[in-house]
Amino acid sequence: MADIIRDFPKVHTVRSRVKDPKHLIAKLIRKTPERRQAKNHNEFHFTLENYMNEITDLVGVRAIHIFKEDHIYIHDSIESMWEYDEKIY
Repeated sequence: MADIIRDFPKVHTVRSRVKDPKHLIAKLIRKTPERRQAKNHNEFHFTLENYMNEITDLVGVRAIHIFKEDHIYIHDSIESMWEYDEKIY
């Protein structure tokens, strides 16, 4: 994705990262009590089946542009290329 976005005409720079495994483990340990409370039971566990729904920042891509109005072109280009599930917290 980052390489494709890098080729968009109005993108100046693209930064991307994959969460470091050590940081992921630390986050899972830190978030488990919060998830148990939010789920209203003490039996909540992160699993291979649910971790992608519970940890939403495994991969990050940031497109940097020079002019404010360029975000419209970048946003529209991303929407036209990929389906996505935008979560607003």
